[in-house]
This record gives sequence, structure tokens and C-alpha cells, in this order.
Amino acid sequence: MSVILRWLKRLEVRKGLILLISSLPLMLMLKRADPEPSGYMLLGEIIEKYLPVPWISIMLNILIFLILIGLMYSKKPDTNFRKMIRDVLGGNIGTVFGLTALILELVLIGWITDYLREGIYWAAASSALMFFNILMLFMLMTSVPRGRHVKRVPEKKKILIFALSIPKINPKSGSHSKQYCNDYWELMRCIILEKLSKQNHDENCKNMLKNCNTNLELPARYIAYHLGTVEKVLILVSKNGSDRYYKDFVCTLKGAIPRKDSPTFQMIGPADFNNYQEILDCIKNALKKIFQEGYTDRDISFMISPGTSAVTAALIISAVRDGRQVEYFTQDEKKELISIDVNILDVRRLFGGDID
Repeated sequence: MSVILRWLKRLEVRKGLILLISSLPLMLMLKRADPEPSGYMLLGEIIEKYLPVPWISIMLNILIFLILIGLMYSKKPDTNFRKMIRDVLGGNIGTVFGLTALILELVLIGWITDYLREGIYWAAASSALMFFNILMLFMLMTSVPRGRHVKRVPEKKKILIFALSIPKINPKSGSHSKQYCNDYWELMRCIILEKLSKQNHDENCKNMLKNCNTNLELPARYIAYHLGTVEKVLILVSKNGSDRYYKDFVCTLKGAIPRKDSPTFQMIGPADFNNYQEILDCIKNALKKIFQEGYTDRDISFMISPGTSAVTAALIISAVRDGRQVEYFTQDEKKELISIDVNILDVRRLFGGDID
């Protein structure tokens, strides 16, 4: 059932229904486009008994047109209107939402032609207004506002993706108790328990947290932050390196995370962490499997610290798509987990391309 619901969300069925329900009443007010006109459509016939249908239809469409123009001006979506028409009419948007918009627009184009041929100009004008209203509504429902404020606090996601480094443990700066810094798995378990705040730590945990650092802290904190929402954790591992520690890493996490919150873990790779293309291919193959299960871009978060330059580059490139989240830990002492906005619009602006 959960897979079906994810697919319905990915296909944007709800948006398609909203578009259909909002358009049908206005379409059903129009006159029948027959060689010998035989009255109005369903709603038009009802309204005709009390009000002049042509004026009601035209005025409603003009009002909606002005409202949508106002919303477009205020929200300033990062979308090229010309390209939007081309994509919708070309069937290039592969969702139920896109298919609904395509069918409605094709029907309206046919009606405009029929009304002009039959000399029913008010109905042709109403149909033309509806054509542009549907396009603007579609654009507003799919676009991200240009003047958006970047949220530093990451949203909790269902799919987490990060790279696993070879585990290390070191005494904290100024620490004089190196004796506790001998087990990075135990330290990682203590970090998870600290972030979950589910139980009191034993004395050994307190001493380790006080005196020791490990590069496993960042992925442990990253996963702990998303617990309760995260369903799958995809871990990129290196050949002849972190792949040897993957099973122990996962076992340690499962031992510290309550069963009801425990996600499914999946290994990506192994890949050569100095081979950008190989890393990218591994991530792409993993994402294909995720999408086959009905997850969407808005379910995915990438954590880009730590890792080699090639790993970071591949993770960032993989996140350049609307909806996908990028997270990293700040370089100051707080090591705060924040999100950054990485999207294709910034890339296109950089190279002088169209904003679409």
C-alpha cells in the first residue's frame, strides 16, 4: 500500500485532480460547438435560465486570468512560459498532472477552432482565456518561487544518501584522557544515543563523548536527525577502504536505534572514491531503484560531508534537481547540520542559459 501511495504522489495525481476539477465547471458553461447550435453544455443550460451565460463565462475567466497574473507577478516562478507551453503540448511532463494539462489544452485548442469556424466568438474567447489560465495554474503548481528564502534547517527526508569514510578516532583538542579513544564503534553508538536522548549514558559513554572525536560522528548525527521520517539509508562505500567497515557500521546503528524508528540500510558501490564518473554511475543506479519503488525527488537528501573531492562533486551533481536536499555540517566548533539549495536554475544562470 505504501508503494502505491508513493507512486500516486510521484505521478502527482492529486495535482491532476485539482487541475481537472477547477477547469471542468468553466468548460461546461460553454455553448455546444455544432454545425447547428443546440444550446449550452450542462452548467450553461442551468445558468441560462437566470443569467446571460456568455457574460458569466467571460467575466469569470477574465477574473481568474487577472488573479493568476497577480500570483505570477508576486511569486515570480523560475519558469520559461514559452518552454512550458512546448513541454505541456509536447507531452514532455510524464505525470498524471502533466497528462491532465495536455488533454485539457488539446480539447480547448479544438474548441477554439470549432467556435471560430461556427462564429461563436465569445465561446472562442472564453476557451482562449481558459487555455492560458490552465497554463499559468500549471506553472504555479510546479514552479519554485524565484525570491525564495533558503531554509538552513533541513527538512526531514525518507531517503538519505552519504559516503562512508574509513573510521578514525582521535582525542579532542586539549584532552588528557586518550585511554578512552580506542573504539570508534562504541563512540558512534554513544553519539546516536546522545542525539536520541532516549536513555541515560553509562560512565564510559560520558568519558568518550567528552574526550574523543571520530569521523563517524557526522553520518551518525545525520541519521539521528532524520529518525522518525527516514525509511532508507543509502551508503556509498569505497573499494579496498570503507567497504570493509560497512557491515559493522550498520550493525552499530541498528543496535543504537529503536526498532520502530530503524530504517533499511543499502550499500552503494563499492566505487573508487577518486573516480568521479564511477561514483556518479553508482549513485544513478541506486536512484533508479529508489524511483522504481515510488519515491520522488522530494524524498531524497544528500549529505556531502565528509568525503573526497570526487565524492562531494558526484553527490552535489546528483542533487541538482528540484526537490532534492543537500546537507552538510558547518566547519565551526558547533558543527551545525544545515541545508543548502542546489538546483539547475543556478547552473543555467551561471552559463547564461534560459531560466526554465
